[in-house]
Amino acid sequence: MESFSIDELIESAIAFTNHLINNYPQVNEDGELNYYLCGSLAVMLLSQADSMRLNNTGEEVVLPECFKTKLSIFARQIGDLDYVRTEAYNKALTEANECWRDKEKYKSLRSRILLKGGGGPKIADLSDLAKKIIINADKLCGIMCDPLTTFGDDKIVIINLVGIDLFIAEPKQLFSYKVLHLIESFNNKPEKFKRDFKILYDSMLELYSEEELVDSAYNILKSLNKEKIRGGLNKLCQNPEFNSSIKPFFDKLISYDKSKERLFQ
Repeated sequence: MESFSIDELIESAIAFTNHLINNYPQVNEDGELNYYLCGSLAVMLLSQADSMRLNNTGEEVVLPECFKTKLSIFARQIGDLDYVRTEAYNKALTEANECWRDKEKYKSLRSRILLKGGGGPKIADLSDLAKKIIINADKLCGIMCDPLTTFGDDKIVIINLVGIDLFIAEPKQLFSYKVLHLIESFNNKPEKFKRDFKILYDSMLELYSEEELVDSAYNILKSLNKEKIRGGLNKLCQNPEFNSSIKPFFDKLISYDKSKERLFQ
């Protein structure tokens, strides 16, 4: 697999996102949000923004250079496109599917909607620059689209890159879902999760207090099946790879739970 520098990866991520937004608009003709980005692509885009605007209040938050510098180290190729669908998206998809008898209209309407699986950007339509961000792009027809399920309220920020407004998950949310995924899948790829967690954690501490990060992660976890989370945490603590680089945060998370709903006990 060909390797690229951080700068090349980020430049490619922006080029890919530009193509994505032009072909699959995040905002519909009525001004409603269709979807927002999350996962690795959102992290890379966030690392290049000078500020972010909170979607619910309009408050502008300047992003410190130290935050952006630390976060940019996260840059890497992506194997799929993580995004969250909204009510407007679901409505548009329903309307498109109801036109199935009219093949041309059905095809036209669905062509502007990101669909789970291969229903997104085609590799052949991407520029050479935009292809660099995709793992094994030369062997694929299109990038896998992975709509994610969220828990609790959607927290979204707007960033502006190359003159384009992009809707992505709030930084705390990006971190909190990494905590969830770490609990669920750490044993499968411990080195990857340790790297990801450390970069995100160190970066987020330039923007939030540790208490805010613990609270944000806790609010995601408390929406899930308690037995599943308990089981995941028990497996995590038994894994020798679960070491000092990430364990202190989880110790604080478990301690925080003792003062709250005791979900992990």
